[in-house]
Amino acid sequence: MDRWGVRQAWVSSLEAVFRSDYLDCYRELVGRVRQVGRRLKPALTLNPSYPGWEEDLAGALSIAKPVAIRLHPNYHGYALTDERALGLLRRSAKLDLPVLVAVRLQDERLHHPACQVPAVPVKQIIEAKRQVRGLRLIATMVRAAEAETLLATSGISCDISGCQQRAMVAKLTARFGAERVLFGSGYPLQYLNTAVWVARDATLTRNPKR
Repeated sequence: MDRWGVRQAWVSSLEAVFRSDYLDCYRELVGRVRQVGRRLKPALTLNPSYPGWEEDLAGALSIAKPVAIRLHPNYHGYALTDERALGLLRRSAKLDLPVLVAVRLQDERLHHPACQVPAVPVKQIIEAKRQVRGLRLIATMVRAAEAETLLATSGISCDISGCQQRAMVAKLTARFGAERVLFGSGYPLQYLNTAVWVARDATLTRNPKR
């Protein structure tokens, strides 16, 4: 982080994408974050299709309040517009916790042939935001065309981890504002320095870093 000038970052558990013990994953994440001080802010990964998500959220709040809640609808097998997911989104809005929706973990062209996971549909994200008043929603790992569509909806922000074309990031920033086009790297599945170079060249202002 020091090498690339990143002073603070939001982090989540990659293991929680593939495990079902979400509270344990968060507890482990908080332990790692505390070892490096206040520069890393933990985000809680939850799965609303898992029947114990309310207890996991309560447990996480008792450990350390997360900076955001992170969702992986495609990997966890639900739609954001399912009533279960909407219930979690409403709870997040009530707690004033931003929700990070991972549209993808990495470019689908890099997926193993036996493990093809489609991206979360943009229309689904927009519809979920429409149904939950006061929700702060951040879509991560989005492509340029997806970002344009999402940013046209009030209350949705996007990070640049999936859109690393400098001219396009500059265009998005100029059109929608730097407060909605956020720095994001996709690390450790992507190189941190690439996102830093893109952000610098696109003259992004200081934004929450994940």
